[in-house]
Amino acid sequence: MILLAAHGSPDPRAQALARGLRKGLERVLGVEVLLGFIEHQSPTLLESTLELGRRGGSRQGLLGDPQG
Repeated sequence: MILLAAHGSPDPRAQALARGLRKGLERVLGVEVLLGFIEHQSPTLLESTLELGRRGGSRQGLLGDPQG
């Protein structure tokens, strides 16, 4: 199981892009992907992290932009 963190946006196009990325990752990787947003929409990153824990997930690593 993977937790995908997205910034979030009030723009519905950005929301659709994040949800599409989640679905694409699930399809390509063959694992469930939870999506959490930092702001502007739900589920929040905290809510998704708690859900990951309820499902028995744990932190295995963090991927991100090393320049960011």
